[in-house]
Amino acid sequence: MTKNKGSFWKNNIKKIKKERKERSIKQEAQKKKARIKIEAQKKAREEIERKESKRLLQEEAERKEIQKTYEKEQEEEAKRIREAKEEAERRHVLLLDTMIVHDVFTDNMDVITKLKNYEGGNNLLFLVLDRIILEFINMRKEKFGESVEHDKIIEKLSLLGEIKEIRLNWVSPVVYKAKEIESSGKYKNETTGVALSETDCILLQHAIDYLCTLVTDDGALINAASENEGDVFNPRKP
Repeated sequence: MTKNKGSFWKNNIKKIKKERKERSIKQEAQKKKARIKIEAQKKAREEIERKESKRLLQEEAERKEIQKTYEKEQEEEAKRIREAKEEAERRHVLLLDTMIVHDVFTDNMDVITKLKNYEGGNNLLFLVLDRIILEFINMRKEKFGESVEHDKIIEKLSLLGEIKEIRLNWVSPVVYKAKEIESSGKYKNETTGVALSETDCILLQHAIDYLCTLVTDDGALINAASENEGDVFNPRKP
C-alpha cells in the first residue's frame, strides 16, 4: 500500500507540474499575443498619425499653392483690366453678343455698316468671347443643322475691321461676379420674365470691368448695362 500511495503522489506531482508548466506556457503565449496586439495597435496609431500629419502638411502645401496661384491670377487680372482701360482710352472697343455675331455671319449689311461706322469708324476694335463663338456654333447646329468652323466665323467677323477673340479665364473675378449676377436673377426680360443667362452675365460683367461698349439687341442686357453705367450700342435699332 505504501508503495502504491507513494507512486500516486509522485504521479500526481508530475501531473501538477505538467499542468502548471502548460498553464505557464499558455499564459506566456497569451502575454506575448497581448504584447503583439498592443504593439500592432501602437504601430497602427503611429501610422494613422503619420498619415494624418502628412495629409495636413500636404493640404497646407496645396493651400499655399492655391493662394499663390490665386494671387498671381489676381495680379494678371488687374494687369489685363489696366491694359483694357488704357486701350479703351485710345480707341473704341466693342464687345459682340451672339445675335450680333449671327448678323455679321449672315451678311446683315445694315448691322455691318452701322458697326463699321460706329463713332465715325475710326480706331475701332471688335471683341468676341470664345464662349460666344461656341454658343453661335451650337445655335447654327441646332436651328439650321449647319456645322460652322471657328476660323470661318473669325474670317466673317474680320469684315468689320480688327477683331480679337477673348479666351475666358473661368476662375477670374469677371466670371465669379457674373455667376453671382446670374444666381441673383436680378436682370430679367420685361416681356418673358426670363433672367439673363450665364453667358449674358459674363458679357455684361466683361463689358463693365473692361470698359467695352456692349453690342447687343437684348433688352434685358441693355437695361442691365445701363443700370451699371455701361456703354451699349444696338445696331439693330432703326
